[in-house]
Amino acid sequence: MSIQQEIENWINESPGYRLSSDIREANKKLNRSLVVLDDDPTGTQTVHDLPVITSGDVEQLTELFREKYPLFYVLTNSRSLDGEDAAKLITTIAHNLRTASVETGRDYNVVLRSDSTLRGHHPEEMDAILDVIEKVPDLKVLHPAFIEGGRLTFNSTHYAKEDGQFIPCSETEYAQDATFGYKSSHLVEWLNEKTGGDVTDTRVTCFPINVIRNNSIQDLVLKIIDADKGNYLIADAVSYHDIDKFALALLKSNRSFVARTAASFVASIGGIEQRSLLTHAELAYKSGNGGLIIAGSYVDKTTRQINKVIEQGDVKPMVIDVKRLLQHHDPQTFLIEWVDSIQTEIQNNQDLLVYTSREVIIADNAKENLDIGNKISTFISDLVGTLTVTPSFLIAKGGITSSDIATKSLNVKKAQVMGQIIPGIPVWKLGKESKYPGMPYIIFPGNVGGDEALLTAIRRIKGKLTK
Repeated sequence: MSIQQEIENWINESPGYRLSSDIREANKKLNRSLVVLDDDPTGTQTVHDLPVITSGDVEQLTELFREKYPLFYVLTNSRSLDGEDAAKLITTIAHNLRTASVETGRDYNVVLRSDSTLRGHHPEEMDAILDVIEKVPDLKVLHPAFIEGGRLTFNSTHYAKEDGQFIPCSETEYAQDATFGYKSSHLVEWLNEKTGGDVTDTRVTCFPINVIRNNSIQDLVLKIIDADKGNYLIADAVSYHDIDKFALALLKSNRSFVARTAASFVASIGGIEQRSLLTHAELAYKSGNGGLIIAGSYVDKTTRQINKVIEQGDVKPMVIDVKRLLQHHDPQTFLIEWVDSIQTEIQNNQDLLVYTSREVIIADNAKENLDIGNKISTFISDLVGTLTVTPSFLIAKGGITSSDIATKSLNVKKAQVMGQIIPGIPVWKLGKESKYPGMPYIIFPGNVGGDEALLTAIRRIKGKLTK
């Protein structure tokens, strides 16, 4: 039997029920907050009715601890930084968490939501947390399965679904990332690769799918209790039931932990049940102007989604020539030209798709690649921040793009996660302090959804979906 058939069999045989209520009860007994440090805003793609803050300062953390939120998000946008700066940022937030916890008497666990198909700063961010936390957690959890995105873990190997087939993530375009590339799909080998050989199989406790499915919660609790202090826990998952079962056992074990996970694990360990997709009425924001879609993500999936939107013809495309942007002798003039063009179109009630040219410009090293990405993202955020008109809707495509627009263009300090516009695509209701108070802000990951996902989101906003 092929791996494809095995995975599909386990998916088809998955129990159809969730353990959300049991998980919520377990969290209630623990009486602490789950603090999700998210390295870009897309990590809110599985939850709803929760707060997200864009600065992990003591004042904001203290407020949320005092309100006893069982789960909340802190946006770090650390994926836009190099490893050293990301570690410094997480260290600062970790100190602030400890201070807020002492001041309020509220205990907490940290989840680093940083999947992006195994891309991100690991182990730098987890090490930064562990260096600061007063009570060092017993265990480390690595759980990158993202059910909504078709990314599953089977036999401790991470797979991505592309064109109907599950392929090892190391064989996808994401593994070729100029900044966060990797060679291993097997998670033990991936840890070994990312830690320079420090983590071997003796420091990892794996939970294969047959162990999760064929054992009781209490059996899994005992297996977690038996894990050596400091070990990584890796659990297979091809459905939410698998994640729920592991998460409930983890909570019932009373072992403290710090986790690096995808968005599905956050929803599961928070006991958050799925809600229906947001409706046209919930997404409405009347401004009398056209809407704006900004796409900075350069991955092939985003390109295919852009092409589908352009093909349907209702949205006017405008492409930012990245080479010209990087080489322009007067960036401010270039910016103003773009702002004027966008404002003219939006005021004429024209919906716009503004996207970066699709050619990926590669530098000689990871730091220079990050610098190029940051220059592009800064231009995009300056563009939105300089607008003096209010679009009727705003979609940001790409993690770093959506983060910079939220924090730099829109001045968002605190927002509420409303839910999803389509599976895996979160929507925030912007706070009163932001440039567009109360606006539903659609945060569209670069690597999520089929070819027509962006088009579907636009049609839902416009009320043009037939179902």
